[in-house]
Amino acid sequence: MSPDHSSARAGTFTGLFLITLATLTYQLLLTRIFSVTMYYHFAFVAISVTMFGMAVGALVVYGRPAVFTSQRLNARLAQASLGFAITIVASFLAHLWLPFRPELSLTGILTVVLTYGVLSIPFTFSGIVVALALTRFPHQVSALYAADLAGAAHHCRYLRGAADSPGDH
Repeated sequence: MSPDHSSARAGTFTGLFLITLATLTYQLLLTRIFSVTMYYHFAFVAISVTMFGMAVGALVVYGRPAVFTSQRLNARLAQASLGFAITIVASFLAHLWLPFRPELSLTGILTVVLTYGVLSIPFTFSGIVVALALTRFPHQVSALYAADLAGAAHHCRYLRGAADSPGDH
């Protein structure tokens, strides 16, 4: 598929900013929840779940060029964003509902794989949004990547402000 040379509008920049902000926020939430609902060392798996899901999303975009055409770009961005929002709630509730038994048995392995599979779904939608935004507007990739990083940076700035607040000491 040849790249579309149309320009990304303000909504694309805003959407990318918000998706990356929400992605990092959800990843942090999972890290905190994992440390409570599972053994503490599983908290770091949230990073792997995020990277796996986003990579799957990028592979979906790459592997299905007929689905992600330039004529349907805005619709696909909106659908993936909505999918991200819905599956955050659904996957989190599924995580709380699914039993987690990290034991060396078939049941234990299946519960771990199922939990991580379900939790990676929102990140797959996030990966689709990021991949579409960064690949379909090649002449604006630096500005779009800046919006991506700004979303993540805003999250980190918020966390730093929360950690510095007097109520946490």
